[in-house]
Amino acid sequence: SDSNQPTAMSNCPQQAIGIRSLWLMAKIYRDAGRVVDDVLAKRRGLKAALYLHDFQDPRAICKLSASTLAHSEALTKVLAEARLETSGLFLVMAFDLLLGQGLRGGGQLRRRFDAAALRLRRAWASRDPPSAGAGGASEVGWAALPRYVRVNGVKMGKTGKKAVLKQLRKALKEKRAQELQEGKEVEPEVAEVKEDEVVPNVLVLHPSSRAWLQNLPEVLSGQLVLQDRSSCLSALAAGLTPGTTVVDSCAAPGSKTSHAIDLLEGSGRMFAFEKDPKRASSLLERLRLLTGFQEVALHTRTKKSKANRASRASAALARGRCLPVGSKPGVE
Repeated sequence: SDSNQPTAMSNCPQQAIGIRSLWLMAKIYRDAGRVVDDVLAKRRGLKAALYLHDFQDPRAICKLSASTLAHSEALTKVLAEARLETSGLFLVMAFDLLLGQGLRGGGQLRRRFDAAALRLRRAWASRDPPSAGAGGASEVGWAALPRYVRVNGVKMGKTGKKAVLKQLRKALKEKRAQELQEGKEVEPEVAEVKEDEVVPNVLVLHPSSRAWLQNLPEVLSGQLVLQDRSSCLSALAAGLTPGTTVVDSCAAPGSKTSHAIDLLEGSGRMFAFEKDPKRASSLLERLRLLTGFQEVALHTRTKKSKANRASRASAALARGRCLPVGSKPGVE
């Protein structure tokens, strides 16, 4: 059921985070599928369908269901041609597989999609060319968008990009070889990795590599961050330098916040705010993974407390306090 959370957590924190992420994504697929079913059946509009339920992550569900509905006609034909159901859940997962970030969960249903992935991609590629003004341009745009990955300087340092780039290229080549052995058609360029010409420490990958990235050790450990290039521009545009004080007034889920902390290079202050308690919890989880954030107690300004803070600094990459500001949880 929707309330069944994963119970078998590994002793390894990275694997535990991966398991929980897969479970959360499967739930988002189910919830977005319900919204799509409601809208297509003309029982209610998109906003009404979203407000009808107390969703755990309404923004993600809104984005996924709206994008799926924009391409529902083409996706329905592709699913039917691949001999799969055309329910809202199937439409949502087909969208993420063909036009989104690749399947990021789904349990047994994902295995059905994996088995039919080649048929789905062939059906999508062979469909009639989309007509202008009918959402076709956006369909082509979604399919052509590359996957961007940021090298996390907090974890890798200034000299770690070369090493993690080598690891990533090796991992993608192994993923391609594995799929070729399974009889799937995968072009060589899908395993290629290039450095972005505009944004420092951002890597550019083929759109079809999205599904390969979710469970890579470098992603689960926070060495690599799945983050779009446009998202990386915020901290760069602010001109952040070491020693800067930064205020992030709407910080969740935390990718931009962690990028800003990366640019501070261990010298500066970050005040991150998030009014939604659930999103604030996700923010803290993200910061722990990407920056090594550890919460410390508030000390008085004494020599002893300064020594305590210095000893904690050696054990954490980012330190601070999580505290309520009025009714808005924040992180300092």
